[in-house]
Amino acid sequence: MILSPHYYQLLLPTKRIMNKIFIFILISCLFVAQAIAQTTNEGQPMSWSEKTLATPIDYYLMPPFDLKEQTKVDALNDATGMKPWQFGYEHNVNYNLNNSGTWTTLSNGDRIWQIEFESKDALTMNLIFDDYELPSGATVYLYNPKTREVQGAYTSKNNSADRMLGTTLIQGDNMVVEYYEPKAVQGTGALNISMVVHGYRSLGAYPREKAIKGLNDAGNCNIDVACPLGLGWEDPINSVAIIIVGGSGSCTGALINNTSNDGTPYFLTANHCGTSGLGAWVFRFNWDSPVPVCAQAANSQDPGGPYNEVNGATLRANNGGSDVALMELNSAPTGNVYYAGWDRSTTPATQATGIHHPSGDVKKICREDDPLTAVNWSGAAVWEVTDWDQGVTEPGSSGSPLFNQNQLIIGQLYGGSAACSGTTDNGREDNYGRLDVSWNGASASERLKDWLDPGNTNALTHLGYNPNGPGMALDAGVSQIGGIEDNYCNVDSFIPEITIRNYGSDTITTVNIIYDVDGVVYPTYAWTGTLAPSSLTTILLPTVSTTAGAHTFNAATELPNGSLDSNAVNDARSQSFSIILGGEAVDYSLALDCYGSEVTWTISDSATGLILFSGGTYSDNFTTLDTIKDQLCLGTGCYRYTIYDAYGDGLDGTNASCGRSGDYWMTDAIGNELVRMTAVDGNFGDSAVHYFCLPFVINSQTSLPKFNEFKVFPNPTDGTVYIDLDLSASEEIQLELYTVTGQLLQQITTQNTRSERFEFDLKAYSAGMYFIKLRIGDQTYAKKVIKD
Repeated sequence: MILSPHYYQLLLPTKRIMNKIFIFILISCLFVAQAIAQTTNEGQPMSWSEKTLATPIDYYLMPPFDLKEQTKVDALNDATGMKPWQFGYEHNVNYNLNNSGTWTTLSNGDRIWQIEFESKDALTMNLIFDDYELPSGATVYLYNPKTREVQGAYTSKNNSADRMLGTTLIQGDNMVVEYYEPKAVQGTGALNISMVVHGYRSLGAYPREKAIKGLNDAGNCNIDVACPLGLGWEDPINSVAIIIVGGSGSCTGALINNTSNDGTPYFLTANHCGTSGLGAWVFRFNWDSPVPVCAQAANSQDPGGPYNEVNGATLRANNGGSDVALMELNSAPTGNVYYAGWDRSTTPATQATGIHHPSGDVKKICREDDPLTAVNWSGAAVWEVTDWDQGVTEPGSSGSPLFNQNQLIIGQLYGGSAACSGTTDNGREDNYGRLDVSWNGASASERLKDWLDPGNTNALTHLGYNPNGPGMALDAGVSQIGGIEDNYCNVDSFIPEITIRNYGSDTITTVNIIYDVDGVVYPTYAWTGTLAPSSLTTILLPTVSTTAGAHTFNAATELPNGSLDSNAVNDARSQSFSIILGGEAVDYSLALDCYGSEVTWTISDSATGLILFSGGTYSDNFTTLDTIKDQLCLGTGCYRYTIYDAYGDGLDGTNASCGRSGDYWMTDAIGNELVRMTAVDGNFGDSAVHYFCLPFVINSQTSLPKFNEFKVFPNPTDGTVYIDLDLSASEEIQLELYTVTGQLLQQITTQNTRSERFEFDLKAYSAGMYFIKLRIGDQTYAKKVIKD
């Protein structure tokens, strides 16, 4: 096990609830449009409208570097996790207004200074200024002279005490820096470029064939925040930002509220992401894919610029004992942001959610449905997520917040071994520095309480702060639906968990919960209690039972405090699920060679061709411990399993660079082998196909070498079932009675049996299907029996 820190879901709802959902979608779209409109570029470079500029301008070609060697270094850093996720190569330079660039004096006495950089084959370019001090009216723009992509303007508003500034990224391998200086402030500005960064791993929508890692290269099990898992988490999602660390690396963090609720832009991240040179850091908010990809082998999208970014920060506190760093941003971010609430209690969360930017990608979300555990890991006191239930984290996620079931921050990501295994996670752990441990320390510079509780209220928990609201008094809504699995095998009922939130400014004491399954309406649940503004509470609804098939559960709030809800946007939520009755749990295992990115598979109905399950691709860094295991629920019928290899050599890993071949197999609930790889060394070429049926029964045409008769009767039975055996020779035999889920109910073992009758008593068992398994030496046979 490698332990390393990470840097880093259809049916229509009822008409009643559908109206609420439609309004929610409509208003949400309008709100997004408004939020985007609030973030604009401030004009364009002066040179684009001036015809009298000096040409050519001062040009510098960055020297080449060994990309292969750099990727080796990155692989080591990603494995050990002791540095931010690296996306760029740093060229240290020293170019300023006095020693380089080309000046042009305009007819009115204003001046323009320009300098051009090129770094061959760069995906992106960005800069660090180690001396940045602009007078009022002056501007700095960065642009690609070929594509005219522009970033800026940077102005005197970006001045900071440490006089540092890190810029956002320009696509491509060519960049012009342009400084405009009004005549009235001539000679008073300072601008020194200390670093030019060649981006070789993308942090945006750049050509994927060139990118080593970045947008869409986070693992396929990652879940975009706009997916159903993110519903009800809009506020916490808006608190999270990706950090461009030191110009060439990335981590994640979040705005965090203080007890004064004054909008001080405190930002929580991990200590191991770094605590120096913060003036050159860039914090990008709302970098979310507009087209959600939900644990699929598909592409997320970069929303495109202009980006909602803040330049620079000041360190307020840090402590390696919980791997925490708290900084104050140089300016408060504008637009759709949120200051997350927190919980510093020592009580483990019963459910946890992570929001993060893995591998320089757009924002993702993951969830753990089991209680957390307090452990010590790599020298720090942490909350351990044993195994994510949905989604995962990766390098680049470091510093990202962990929220409890009440949507309050309880820690930040330190590290762990969690990663994707195709469209599912690898079953490994993640560890988060604990907020309760970070709260105290020897001095204000080593603890959080001085900054997050300036009034010394001694609060254990504090709610979040929305600088844009709430704008309505009575506003209740369903924040989240829980207690419902995506798929049920031989289970036809569940207990829904509905989390409601007070989105308004008035305290809510009563609210109705209306809910249905596919339009079948259940009795209204009347909740009473006390729900303060921004607070949440989870309600267990009565048990819901339904039939086999695909379904949608819908829930909504209505009549908070007995009055009309002021805002229908957030009232309703839905969740899809499916039920298979009379199904059987099938265990599927896939051991990969070294080339998981080539492998995909499907299980389809052999009669209709409908694909029921699929998987792949996978990563190329699996070890022998990383056999992928999954349990699938399949009903009675026959199926086709197909495995594909894009390269055409199957799972053959006998070449020198790999040294191990893969394997795959599938068994039913009592261990009968349904599918097994037969290709020598795993080399099945482009694909291999296997057919199997459930329940597993002995084919009457199959030769049974050990016996003449294996008879089970009466079948069906209302109580006792008899087994007649007529063996070819005296043998030691073992008979076993199993449920369809693999539970052993009864067992008979005899010595020197040749011809004999046995019986199992099923009177005490419920009606349904059972299996009788016969073991003779190393051979196993099975037959099904039905209990009426």
